[in-house]
Amino acid sequence: MGLCTEGDCIRAAGRRGYCKAHYARAIRIGTIKVERERDPVKRLWSYVRKTRSCWLWTGTVTWRGYGQLYIYGRFQQAHRAVYEEVRGPIPDGLHLDHLCRNRACVRPDHLEPVTAGENLRRGFGASGINGRKTHCINGHEFTTENTVVYPSGTRRCKACARALTVARLARMKSERAVPNRATCLVCGTVFERPNKQVKICSDPCRREATREYQRRYDRRRDPVTPQPEASYFTPAAMVAKKEGVLPEMVQVARNQVSVIGPAARSI
Repeated sequence: MGLCTEGDCIRAAGRRGYCKAHYARAIRIGTIKVERERDPVKRLWSYVRKTRSCWLWTGTVTWRGYGQLYIYGRFQQAHRAVYEEVRGPIPDGLHLDHLCRNRACVRPDHLEPVTAGENLRRGFGASGINGRKTHCINGHEFTTENTVVYPSGTRRCKACARALTVARLARMKSERAVPNRATCLVCGTVFERPNKQVKICSDPCRREATREYQRRYDRRRDPVTPQPEASYFTPAAMVAKKEGVLPEMVQVARNQVSVIGPAARSI
């Protein structure tokens, strides 16, 4: 393969001594006259290259590997067009399955009309691979007594489902046997909570937490006299309040800790 014959072009030559870009330009300006086959049947067979096994499609191929051409006023898959020319119309609702597993093959002997479900089961996609399995991942056989088939077609092993249920119930029983303990965010005491969402031990602590959140909200809403950021809502602060001792307010600003002094108002 030489270089393109158009001027100083250094691209590889293709059709008629031109590169791809100059060949398209020559057709556009009329330098090369391309005679297109008007007969759709002859044009169809002009793209077929017969080998000992498959009839390979040399025309346009889609990204999925199937041949495609524009024939009889519409785009059509090449293997379907060849099959209809040789064998006749394809029954409604049936797909053509490639028995040779070569999507570019258009030989009618390698094509069989089957349903969409059968075509998927014969393929190498997820549906075909899982559909041909005879045992589950744990080695249980997919028999009629040991298989649950959902309306979507998904199968499930009954033995594995029972094992998962037993393990889940055992885990729930063990979790109920051990008390679910937590530390109160207000007073710091350890208590047993009914569920994982409870983080405050009693109603007094819950009311104190509500008041603290309201104070924080008021400080953020006051633009005239900003209050220093104090850490009221800590176990140490709540314990000190119960004992009647007001802790010092600590302000953290720009990664520097500075002690402001005793709080001017009660917590």
